[in-house]
Amino acid sequence: MNKITELNDRPKMKILEGAYNEIVNTIGSRPAESGGLLFGKEDDMIVRKFVFDKHAHTTRSTYTFNTEFLNPEIKRIWNEEGLSCIGFIHSHPHGYGRLSPPDIEYFSSMFESMPRKHYITPIVFTVPDGGFKINAHILRNGERNTSIAEIVVLPDDYRFKSEMVLDNNFSVEQKTETWGKRKKVMLIASIYFGLITFLFVYQLFVQHYIKNTQTNIIRNVYEITDRMKNIEKEIAEKSYVPSQELRQREANNAKLKREETIEQKTFKNSINKKSVEKKSKTKAALLVGGIISKDSIALINHLETKQTSEVDSGK
Repeated sequence: MNKITELNDRPKMKILEGAYNEIVNTIGSRPAESGGLLFGKEDDMIVRKFVFDKHAHTTRSTYTFNTEFLNPEIKRIWNEEGLSCIGFIHSHPHGYGRLSPPDIEYFSSMFESMPRKHYITPIVFTVPDGGFKINAHILRNGERNTSIAEIVVLPDDYRFKSEMVLDNNFSVEQKTETWGKRKKVMLIASIYFGLITFLFVYQLFVQHYIKNTQTNIIRNVYEITDRMKNIEKEIAEKSYVPSQELRQREANNAKLKREETIEQKTFKNSINKKSVEKKSKTKAALLVGGIISKDSIALINHLETKQTSEVDSGK
């Protein structure tokens, strides 16, 4: 019962099946003192990738990392895959399943250059040395001793929590993106509808303006035509009045001449009457004085009568 409780309380070293098989085929197939690096996400510390240190400096009892090879790999994998170095793995001869003091000293110093909450530091027994086995250890930051861990091999298609969160975020982002697209479509549609409405109203305004302009032009043309007619009429009336006045004046002049002629005739007649009366008095005096005879007076009267009738006839 205590052993079960102890096993359940152990930390877990989770590793994907592909990375586990890589360890078996490389470190596990060689004599002791070879190794490599473990890569994964720092939030779940699951081993997703293993890089074998194939150019390491090794002896039957020592293993030294080939930093010229591994450091560029750390940067490359981070840049390309977003995975961090979360552990160091190497092999020991059978019977030495724990980290040596030089191992703990070296791995503890790595927290300064690559801070982590802990490192996964397993020790491997190899097939050439008597059989394959991974002795899982966890070295926590700030501690000088390791904790024995339980190995859990996960399938390569294992859905990580971070990926599930990512999927949820992707779903939210997808919904947000869909709503964003809808907003863009609605905005474009609103702008298009507004533009069409503006053009329609503008067309009505232009038509109304043109119609009013045409009406005003026609009204102005009619007004100008009426004014021209009135001007022509005024000119005609002004030119006609003098001719009427001239005719009236001519008629008046003609009448005046006729009246003057009558007055002259009347004046002549009056003169003739006075001369006849004067002649009659003269002839009467001559007759009374015995200067002329009655026959002479009769002859004189006859001649005067004849002369008077000629004057009245216009001769």
